[in-house]
Amino acid sequence: MNKERLVFLDNLRGVSILLVLFFHIYSRWPAVTPYPEFWINFPIFKVGYLGVSLFFLISAFVILMTLENCQNFIIFVKRRLLIYWQLTWRLQQESV
Repeated sequence: MNKERLVFLDNLRGVSILLVLFFHIYSRWPAVTPYPEFWINFPIFKVGYLGVSLFFLISAFVILMTLENCQNFIIFVKRRLLIYWQLTWRLQQESV
């Protein structure tokens, strides 16, 4: 796979996050959003809940591509644990 495709998938994942975000904002709090009567019936925000499914499908695809590029499953698990450990460590350092 080439790098452009991964950038496209990252962008699509960002779009799915925005879909979910706007769906929640305009379905839960229309009174505090600007121009609620316009946005409440905006077609793309009515199906914003589909962004969750899209996000998880893309994430699963990317994880499977990563698994395919590893030599074996143990290396894949070690890399994943390292990524999660680094993220957890950074978040702990920022909260102190």
